[in-house]
Amino acid sequence: GTLGPAMATMLRRPSSQSEAVTPATEPVSGPLWHSGKLGNGISLNADLSTISRRAKSGWGTQLAETWYGNMAPEDHATIVLQITGIGENAFVGAVGHNFYPGSWDMPLKESHHFSGIELATGEAFEKALPCMQKLSPMGKDTRLRITFDVPQRELVIEQLREFSEEARYSVNLRLTSNRVCLAVCFGPGNSEAVLQSVDGSKTRVIKGNKHITDLWDPENVIAPPELGGKLTPEEEARKKVRENEFHVAALL
Repeated sequence: GTLGPAMATMLRRPSSQSEAVTPATEPVSGPLWHSGKLGNGISLNADLSTISRRAKSGWGTQLAETWYGNMAPEDHATIVLQITGIGENAFVGAVGHNFYPGSWDMPLKESHHFSGIELATGEAFEKALPCMQKLSPMGKDTRLRITFDVPQRELVIEQLREFSEEARYSVNLRLTSNRVCLAVCFGPGNSEAVLQSVDGSKTRVIKGNKHITDLWDPENVIAPPELGGKLTPEEEARKKVRENEFHVAALL
């Protein structure tokens, strides 16, 4: 037989509810470029994953959305960037937070806040100075894997092989600040770059610079031996080290 109006309404209700809660446009997610400030001639696509520049002259820099640092939610990141179009030249790397309020219309190799590479030559720069390290010249469809390790002030840029995650060449540079962000700078011509992936994390172990322990550090505490017992060779050695440090400290 035929379904009554009430039964037909009940069968249609899940579909109706699903349509009611579906947003008209999907929320933006994934790796993003910063949209609050744009470099000279820089354009963003709708989902903020792609930047482009089409200009006959000048330079324009664009930053990614996320900053990494000791006081930030994340201080380590691995980013995969694809250069889907390149004009005369481009720069890719990291800038410190003091770069943000300044001009974004100069080649990044002239900035003291930049560490990174020049695509046309493969040369590397730190604080406006050329480095000994170098990649091969790069063009359209180049894929780069960029790793920030802020606690160690380390920036690694890897030039990936075509259709592979294997690194062909890499450079190891120093970050210019304890708060950094990915930066891409395009020169004259038609250029485009896509953020393919961003994997950020927070270092759980604080990496200090203490290499010599003090007398009061836990590892130097010697438990009292049992009555009538003897110290083990390891305990005896640690006791002598502690006594020597005590005598040295008394002479200072």
